[in-house]
Amino acid sequence: MHRMLLILLGVMLLGTWLGSLMYHDSGYVLISWSNTTLEMSVWVLLLLILIAGLLSYFLMWLLFSIKTPWVYFNRWTISNRLRSQQNQLHQGLLALASGYYQHAEKRLVMLAKQDIMLVVIKPSLAQALARQGRMDEAQSLLQQLANQHPKTTSLTLLKRAELYLQSGNDMAALPLLKKILQSDKTHADANQHLLGVLQRLQYWQDLIVLLMQLDRSKQLPTNQLAAQQSLAYDQAISNWDIQEGLTALQRFWRNAPNHVIQEPLLRKKYAKALQYTELANGHHGITERFIQSALQKQWQDDLVLLYANLPLVNVQKSLTVAEAWQKQAPASAALQLALGRLCRQLQLWGKACDYLRASLALQTDREVQLELAALLDQMGETQQSLNYFRAASGEAGTTSVI
Repeated sequence: MHRMLLILLGVMLLGTWLGSLMYHDSGYVLISWSNTTLEMSVWVLLLLILIAGLLSYFLMWLLFSIKTPWVYFNRWTISNRLRSQQNQLHQGLLALASGYYQHAEKRLVMLAKQDIMLVVIKPSLAQALARQGRMDEAQSLLQQLANQHPKTTSLTLLKRAELYLQSGNDMAALPLLKKILQSDKTHADANQHLLGVLQRLQYWQDLIVLLMQLDRSKQLPTNQLAAQQSLAYDQAISNWDIQEGLTALQRFWRNAPNHVIQEPLLRKKYAKALQYTELANGHHGITERFIQSALQKQWQDDLVLLYANLPLVNVQKSLTVAEAWQKQAPASAALQLALGRLCRQLQLWGKACDYLRASLALQTDREVQLELAALLDQMGETQQSLNYFRAASGEAGTTSVI
């Protein structure tokens, strides 16, 4: 309020001052142009200039006001076209998701011709074509997109692989997924797809390499990763080709994760694969040394039984090593059975009988009874042999330690 009063007072003072100037001296202005002259006071000239300025401002405002409707019309046209395109895309994607592939194709083809949103439209159109059994057209369409827009290469490769996977063609998808991972080893979708492909194709060693990468990039939960690794190593060892060589097998096992090396079933399978491979390559003693080393770290009945059945180089020395294990596993029926078998190889009949009886004392087992019966019969103790044969027949359902 005070400010308005001050402004009003200032305008009045300015007006009074200007009026006083006009009254005392109006000034004189002469404008001459060719044969025409124009004479006026300074104040009139100033008034004309002010009026001319106001007229210019009004004309400019009028000009822009006339142009504005066309601007708004163009904006409305563009907005309407975008809404129409979005509606077509919406209908096309809904038709694709609902299984109406021909309808989806019709909608998406119209959009693709307008050369807009190709990164969205062409992959969806390719899927519609593939669902209709037109795989070659779908793959060609995605390849065209990659050629037109090189930055979409990973996207198009992934989509092409997914189309093959949807049709059950793992072999066709495999090189596409590998190509993605050549440039980006941490590509999560490609890694997940490749994980399933390698499992279905039973490419176990390739799967193990992939799992190592997934472990480094932390793309699998720890428990799921461990389960996948155990499965892969189990299958790889069970299906090991002895032609790959002994060194390759040993290196393969050394590179295994600790939890795999410590699994009893996998250690047993590795020992068997090692035995077959070393025999095929003319080596001896490698499996024996592995079992000795493994049992020092962790006792395992399966391994000690396998130890007794190996083609040992020095059975007497192996027996001495095995007898020392009694301190480590005094209640192991399997160890007593293994010692009995080693003694039989050395023709130490009495000692073999003692160990077999000790095994039965710890755990009744039909196979041990049969083995002891056969040994006693070989030693001429017919009656005792028959007793064990009868006991074995009555204990047919007993669990074996082997």
